[in-house]
Amino acid sequence: MLIITFMIYIQATYGKEFSQRVMNNNFNLISSKVKDNLKTLDKVNGFVIDAISSSFSDVQSIEDIEKDKDKYIKILVNILKNNEELYATYFAFSDDSFFEIINLEINKSLREQYTLSKEARWLLVYINGKNKNKRVLNVYNEKLKLIKKEEKENSYLATSRPWYIKAQNQSNILIKSKPYSFKHIDSTGMTYAKRYNENVTFALDVLLNNLNKTINGLNSMKSMNSFLFAEDKDLIGSTTKDTTLISQIKNLIDKNSVLNKKEHIYKINSEKYIINFSQLEDDIYKYLITVVSFDDVMEQYSKYFNLIVVFTILLFLFLLPLIWYFASVIVKPVLELKLESKKVKNRKYSKLRKVKSRVFEIQELSNSMLEMGHSIFEYQNKLEQKVKERTKELREKNIELERLSVTDKLTNIYNRIKLDEVILEELNRADRYNEKFGIMIIDVDYFKQVNDTYGHQVGDSTLIEISKLLQGNIRKSDTVGRWGGEEFVIICPHTDLKGLHELANHIREKIAKHSFPVIGNKTASFGITIYKEEDNLEKLINRADEALYKAKENGRNAVESI
Repeated sequence: MLIITFMIYIQATYGKEFSQRVMNNNFNLISSKVKDNLKTLDKVNGFVIDAISSSFSDVQSIEDIEKDKDKYIKILVNILKNNEELYATYFAFSDDSFFEIINLEINKSLREQYTLSKEARWLLVYINGKNKNKRVLNVYNEKLKLIKKEEKENSYLATSRPWYIKAQNQSNILIKSKPYSFKHIDSTGMTYAKRYNENVTFALDVLLNNLNKTINGLNSMKSMNSFLFAEDKDLIGSTTKDTTLISQIKNLIDKNSVLNKKEHIYKINSEKYIINFSQLEDDIYKYLITVVSFDDVMEQYSKYFNLIVVFTILLFLFLLPLIWYFASVIVKPVLELKLESKKVKNRKYSKLRKVKSRVFEIQELSNSMLEMGHSIFEYQNKLEQKVKERTKELREKNIELERLSVTDKLTNIYNRIKLDEVILEELNRADRYNEKFGIMIIDVDYFKQVNDTYGHQVGDSTLIEISKLLQGNIRKSDTVGRWGGEEFVIICPHTDLKGLHELANHIREKIAKHSFPVIGNKTASFGITIYKEEDNLEKLINRADEALYKAKENGRNAVESI
């Protein structure tokens, strides 16, 4: 009875949370499948357009197609044949010329729209930009034999279409339009297009049947519906025609009520719905919202829950005799073993005793615990000594590791990590106490020639020699380090621009007069700057770098400041 009461309490308390979790996998599956379908659409149609663009890159005008019209008709027809979701393929030209092949099998109403016989299989729409007020309709049978030709008035201008304008603005990049309803058939689709030269854009009209089938097929409950929204929150797809529900969902997304929530429960027309929001990784389809009636989910959940309750009661009745046996023969000795284990935990090894039991395994476990207690006691004493020794070694290693982490491996002076740290410390001190400091960036002149002429070993020894010169000619309060390559940085606290100039020129002269092994004399250029109010690390370094560039521009072996 207690179990039943507990189960009913769980259902009443956590039923709402459980019902949301039950639907979580369904929601995730729908979102994953929709994302995969959208990626497949982009990949397949992008491949087709890229293939056409690369194969016919020499096409510049409708006249180029006219020279071998049958070849282009066959190619476009083959593209439509190999993809049952394609409605039409076409070339659009900058002079409003247009060359389109339509698959008449894609929808039964197409033949009625154009007043065509059942024999009609393909429709060519041809517009020459020189006579854009007219369009020619050529009708072909399955074998591409011309069976009808007529000329009509034309008001269609491809260059005014949104997909064409978007493609012109993103040259040589695949674009796609928002889904729309086709004029001649009761279906929705979208246009993929790519402008591959100044005059020509190639495009495909794609039906969204597979996407709609995917969503409908994954909606596992009658009350479950999905809605697709664009980035501007415009509804571009829905699995229901219930205008009231659509209106309520649009109202929620317009108010951003669901955009920051994974699952949530809302009341729509006095009925509770679990609403799931997913953000899609797509240029057009941005949001997927799936809704399902809370009562439907709870009804399904309650069926499973009731079965679990019944099964639990039957299982309890079956196991009751076994529980009684284990309580008397196993549980009691195990509880005694637990008390003995606490003695081991508290290091009361002298108070350990054997636990008597009719179960051989428990008796053996008790004996093992006694032996373990004595072993642990000995081991802990040895371990404590080892820990002390290892802790001392680790402390020494950490000190050495910390030193290596801020030291340049070649020159054995500070590296860039330490230099950044010191500059930030000086910036904080300057901001807090209004103290001046300066930095200088030193670049060895024509250092690449050293490596190219004498090799990298001589180059390395030259850098080591320069680092020693820098260390030997700065103040104790200054910090010197290798910035990278042949560049060094010196940070000088408590100094002004004049003092920084004097120090830089002193070091420059020392370097210029020094005789380096193998290469002889070498010079260096200096860029210096003083801290200014509201400076940060980047501004300070950039200013010194600009000064260094100025020194190089002025002939090198010079000191410049900004």
